[in-house]
Amino acid sequence: MKTTAVPSPRTQAELRHQIRLAPYRDAFSAVKWVNAAKGTAAHGRVLAVRKELEELGTILDSLRHQRRAAKGRRPQSELEILDDLKASVKMAELQEQFRVRHNALNQTIARYTFVPALGYDLDSGFWRFSAIPKHGRGPEIMLEDQGVRVRVNEASAIAALARLASSGELHRVRLCAECDERWLFSLRKMDKFCGKECRIRFHVHSEEGKRKNRDAQRRFRQTDGYAKATK
Repeated sequence: MKTTAVPSPRTQAELRHQIRLAPYRDAFSAVKWVNAAKGTAAHGRVLAVRKELEELGTILDSLRHQRRAAKGRRPQSELEILDDLKASVKMAELQEQFRVRHNALNQTIARYTFVPALGYDLDSGFWRFSAIPKHGRGPEIMLEDQGVRVRVNEASAIAALARLASSGELHRVRLCAECDERWLFSLRKMDKFCGKECRIRFHVHSEEGKRKNRDAQRRFRQTDGYAKATK
């Protein structure tokens, strides 16, 4: 499939941001592969893993918050003690659900074989240690990263998504908010669209877009610029 170049930082600010955002290339490569492999069985398998990683992450967050809340509680009455017992039972049930699904996910990704690899980043001067697929599987694309051609296939996409989940950055690989078909790499919270066309369509046709346009126009009418323009 087509070779795509990983964009290099254009300014020192972009470079510093990419250094802080270690999963940058994982998100970029995962998005490029998922969009290129659309319609294949491999595409469905990778998105199923992403969905499970996302849902398990939500459960894990819930369990963590419940555990913290339980540590801070000191029941004073029989009713409070009973409520705590009920909450403990629900938490144990949720933890068991998580354990079963977590084990199933590990069995799924165990089908892929990886080997350790050491890479580098010329822009930042940092080494990158990760795991790369031992055997290719599914559709394959080529990414050009600092003059080095990198093969990205089904296993590569799985590994990239797993690393993103482990660093709390899985949300950066998301569906376009307008077409709901193409995936995008969201570097910022405001990045919601796969391209200019979807961004314009959203602001013109969606209720949220129309509301934002009305708010922007109202704010403009309250400025000196509007007063000068209408003279």
